[in-house]
Amino acid sequence: MCALGGDTFVYRIVLTLLACAVVRRIVPGGPDEHALSVPFDIWGALLVGAGLACLLVTVGEGGRWGWTSPWTVGFSVGAAILLASWELLDLRTDHPLINLRALHDTDVLLANGTAAGLGAALTLDRLPARRCPSR
Repeated sequence: MCALGGDTFVYRIVLTLLACAVVRRIVPGGPDEHALSVPFDIWGALLVGAGLACLLVTVGEGGRWGWTSPWTVGFSVGAAILLASWELLDLRTDHPLINLRALHDTDVLLANGTAAGLGAALTLDRLPARRCPSR
């Protein structure tokens, strides 16, 4: 069991199964006849997906490639261009994939900021602690 993560693995399995049972019980099946039928923003999906992929490659490989290497700088610039293009497209689309106009609402901005802060805190809590060498 230790190879699988010990008790944490078992807890995650139990919570996942419990969540699936709750969703199956509460969420109605079938298509929603009252939902709006709007076109899918394929260009927005492609731009934000490619932009985030470039950003993740930059962050994930920048330390190994060197932060000033041409590959790292290229992926960084690519991410900036793709994400800026997505933002411009998003603000001009009637039915965007992610509605950036909603961020003007202070309640939405506060909720998103709180979620990002909690996510960062939980991630930092899982990082291994560095030990200072004894003198």
